[in-house]
Amino acid sequence: MKTVFLAMAVAIAAALAACGAEPLTLEQRLLSEPDVPGSLPDPVETRQTASTLDEFTVWQDIPAAEIDPRKLEEAGFVSAIHDTRFLPETPGGPHTREAAHVRILVVQFDSQGGALTGADLHHENALQPCPDSCAARIEEFDVSGVPDAKGARRLVTAERLQETGEEGEPSDSYTISFADGPFVYQVEGFGPPGKISEQQIEDIAKKLRDRVAGAPDLPESTSDLRS
Repeated sequence: MKTVFLAMAVAIAAALAACGAEPLTLEQRLLSEPDVPGSLPDPVETRQTASTLDEFTVWQDIPAAEIDPRKLEEAGFVSAIHDTRFLPETPGGPHTREAAHVRILVVQFDSQGGALTGADLHHENALQPCPDSCAARIEEFDVSGVPDAKGARRLVTAERLQETGEEGEPSDSYTISFADGPFVYQVEGFGPPGKISEQQIEDIAKKLRDRVAGAPDLPESTSDLRS
């Protein structure tokens, strides 16, 4: 009986792939070195997963975890995964706080409509000035190459830190949020001013969107077969 079930799962996955989009797990939707050439996994901000909303809302230092959980519940939150990569100063070099970093958050909802709501919630959260940094100058930007994506830039200069009396270092970040099917993707590049650019993050988000577009969730049993 188990053999029949596994065969059916493989057949379903094959049928979905034949329709033009290969099923992907949440892990397969994360960024990898081909998406961000020269990057390495961040040894400090390590991967986090959440299979419940309670697990998601206690994540540390992840701005998206600050979204009102009631709104995420209403949108049909299912699960989430988060990962960070960094771009060393020299190829294969060590991790430093001053290096450019790229975060990715993938959130699965129970419907396409829920994901559209979720994408709006994540974009709106990226525009909030506090509590992340009240010294940040925040502005939206248009995103090229990713349908219906929304961008937000947060720039903290030394002058603004002095004006506000806020502690910390100058920083710059670009965040792009978009939905595809029941999934929300949020790509954020950050680092000291001049270390990361809007074009870099747009290129990364476009590569990601091209790779995951229309890909359904991979059935658990089939995922086990591939591992």
